[in-house]
Amino acid sequence: MGPYSYQNGGDWTWFGGRMVSQLIRYDLLDEANEAIKPMLQRVLKNKGFYEWYTPDNQPKGSSSFRGEAGVLWSAITELQHKVNR
Repeated sequence: MGPYSYQNGGDWTWFGGRMVSQLIRYDLLDEANEAIKPMLQRVLKNKGFYEWYTPDNQPKGSSSFRGEAGVLWSAITELQHKVNR
């Protein structure tokens, strides 16, 4: 497998979303907001929840990857909950 392909260096939002959730858990809300923005921007730009992205943000894999959608939804709702407290 070549570099930056699939599991060898691809960017996986389902993992990044979990990292955002941990930032929220520890009240690092500015950092969480900063980290989630590019993830949400590329979902909107690409009109889908792709499995993974290349280093230059090209979407790869399924365009309806529920793992990405689920962790982003969780991170969004967790962030909203913390901000609105």
